[in-house]
Amino acid sequence: MVESPLCTRISPAIPGNKPTVVSCMRTSTSRQLSYMLTQKDYLYTELESHGCCLSCSALSDPSQDLQFVVASNECVYLYQPDERGPCFTFEGQKMIVHWYRGYLIIVSSDRLPFAGRAGDSQSMDRQTLTIYDLNNKLIAYSGAFTEVVDVLTEWGSMYVLTRDGLLHALHEKCTQTKLEMLFKKNLFVMAISLAKSQHLDSDGLSVIFRQYGDHLYNKGDHDGAIQLYIRTIGKLEPPYVIRKFLDAQRIHNLTAYLQALHLHSLANADHTTLLLNCYTKLKDSARLEEFIKVCDTDNAFSI
Repeated sequence: MVESPLCTRISPAIPGNKPTVVSCMRTSTSRQLSYMLTQKDYLYTELESHGCCLSCSALSDPSQDLQFVVASNECVYLYQPDERGPCFTFEGQKMIVHWYRGYLIIVSSDRLPFAGRAGDSQSMDRQTLTIYDLNNKLIAYSGAFTEVVDVLTEWGSMYVLTRDGLLHALHEKCTQTKLEMLFKKNLFVMAISLAKSQHLDSDGLSVIFRQYGDHLYNKGDHDGAIQLYIRTIGKLEPPYVIRKFLDAQRIHNLTAYLQALHLHSLANADHTTLLLNCYTKLKDSARLEEFIKVCDTDNAFSI
């Protein structure tokens, strides 16, 4: 008996000096196959002995290497033409799987009873649409809908069609709004990851490093804070940081920052004098002597 494929993925052929391998991946309810179309006999490899339900497979974009996405009720699997890739545990009965602009969209179903008129026992399909940002490892959106028919993407937005004939529009927030939401929750690590994935410039990243540094400083994590302030060098004015660490108990942090300023060739004579004082108070004669030798060699400062 010949199986009818539920979804097929053909990897694009890119012209180049080397022969291009063109593959075709398909899934049915019972198995997943990968074909090498550049071979005359169209030899195939069975990737899995199980498949997926209708509408539960999709093709990712280049952010996930154009992998074939197949969802079961326990996990979501990503496949290359010759092997299975990463696996993500997203539980729930999958109804629809879609991929859009780096996001994995999953519609899962939970059948719940509810009381109708005169106490009649009825049931309804409460379906949850969840948008996963796999690169940044976060849930970008989650919302409940009743009887989702399909998920559509067009005109830069996402649309959810439900059985009652309504079309729900979901619009992605701008990067700055997303970052502000993460800042309010003190999720700075996520904010940095998101900013990098959105190719935020060095000025924008510096603002995040400064805010994260302020957050750690206020919590008393001075070691963590100074490492973030060091990443703002060249963008944030040094006095902003130096004033925070003039206390004798934080002299190690101040020394680390001043050393970084010199490594970036952004220190002035006052910074050099302050660094020498730090070495003296720490009784770190080895670093003091080494620093003086470097300055004599470079003729950068007058000691």
